Amino acid sequence: MKKGNGEIAGLHDMNYPPWERGVRQGGMLNEWVMQRNLINFKKIMDKNDIPFVAIFGTLLGFVREGKPVITSKDADFFCYAKDHYKMKSVINSLKSYGFHIVDRNDSPLGDHHIIRGGEKIEIWWFQKINKEWVYDDRVRYEAKYFDNLQTIKVLGKDWLIPDFAEENLLITYGEDWEIPNPKATYILDARKAKSIVEPIKEEDKGKKK
Repeated sequence: MKKGNGEIAGLHDMNYPPWERGVRQGGMLNEWVMQRNLINFKKIMDKNDIPFVAIFGTLLGFVREGKPVITSKDADFFCYAKDHYKMKSVINSLKSYGFHIVDRNDSPLGDHHIIRGGEKIEIWWFQKINKEWVYDDRVRYEAKYFDNLQTIKVLGKDWLIPDFAEENLLITYGEDWEIPNPKATYILDARKAKSIVEPIKEEDKGKKK
């Protein structure tokens, strides 16, 4: 039976896709678990010299609240596709810390899903195409946000965030991004604020901004 009130789906519950197994379903963030997950994740990524940049709701929480948003489903980080080859060592280290790692072959777009205690960290791999950092046809940003990075102090640590972070949040969440809204969803499109779940129309592909 599907859960939705903050229960944690079983690691072998076939009612869920692989990236949702072992993950909290609905409810509020377990802040202690997520903070511990983030600190361990950061330690291992830094040790392996892999830059990772807060995006989406994670960036929103870091900038607006100085911590993860309590209503967040997970923590999201941008990584550069060129660094993917370094992940084998990261995965082995994360597993030694008790994390469950979803096989990339089980993720539609090859994300890394890193799960422990019901809370999930997701790595989104972006590659640079022309003047954009691209995840897929719907999730893409102008190069300026990730060609250069800034840092922000959260949980006593320095975390990478995009250059022009507030402008990035405006593109991602709209003009009301500074107002807490548990029902907020992405409107992200680096060209014009289309829905993140709405594929770019064929006739729009290839048009200049």
